Order: sequence, then C-alpha cells, then structure tokens
Amino acid sequence: MPFPFFDRLFGILQGGCLLLLLGLPVIYWGLLPEVIPIHYGANGLPDGFGPKSSLWALAFIGGLLFGVLQGINRYPQYFNYPRPIPEEKKAEVYRQAQRVIKLLSLYVLGLFTYIQWQTIRVAIGQAEGLGSAFLLVVFLPVVVGLGYALKQAFGISKKK
Repeated sequence: MPFPFFDRLFGILQGGCLLLLLGLPVIYWGLLPEVIPIHYGANGLPDGFGPKSSLWALAFIGGLLFGVLQGINRYPQYFNYPRPIPEEKKAEVYRQAQRVIKLLSLYVLGLFTYIQWQTIRVAIGQAEGLGSAFLLVVFLPVVVGLGYALKQAFGISKKK
C-alpha cells in the first residue's frame, strides 16, 4: 500500500529524532562532566546521578523501542482489534492502525530525544531539569491519543 503524505512526514520526523538521539552524545561528549543526571523526580529535577555513558543506554533503549514498534507495524493484520473487521474495510483499518503505531513510535523517539537533550543541558549547566510541564507533555498525548484511537477503532468497524 502506498503511504500518504503524513505517513512519510512521520517517517522523516522519526529519522530526525533517531539521528539526534544517537548524535547528541557524540556531539556533546567532550563537554560533558563524568557524572550526569540519570534520573528525574516528579518535579522534573534530577535526583539520581551516574556516568555520562548512561546517555548511550538512553539512546539504546529509545532505538530499541523504535525498532520493536517498526517491526510490529509491519503486521497490522495481527493487531488486536476491538471488533471483527469487514473484508472491504481491512485496508483502511490496517492503515489507521499502522498510523497509530507510527505516531506512537514518533512520540517515544521524541520523548527519549527530549530527555537526552535536557540531560545534556542539565549536565553542562544550561538547564535545571526537565521542565515543570514535562509530566503534562508525557501523559496528555497518551490519554488523548488513546481516546482518539479507540474512537476510530470502534467507529470504523460500525460503518457500513
């Protein structure tokens, strides 16, 4: 199935986030102190510290999650749908399900990239933490996105 504009845009944004996730530690390695923040409290301020090599763990985990989501997205026919899908709607439903996973993987990569960027900024003294709105930014898209995806999933299978 050909991919429309937004699917290609998601791919470009994912690629950019992945490059940043892997490239930021390389770019800033020489500026980083040996001990950097590795954990943040609910207030967004660092409350745990470790070696600067922890940035690679963050990049690895983010990249691994992205890879797993990309692999899963290749097989939308095996996703768990809330209702049986009529044969004539399968292509549309599969495309929407794939779009949700693409959006989720972009969200995950974006979060990991932001956390890594802020960790670097905190370590070199340009920021104090993740920011006061970080928890809102983390949870609001999940709740809104999940609600929208469920509405779409139930709405499509009911259409005739």
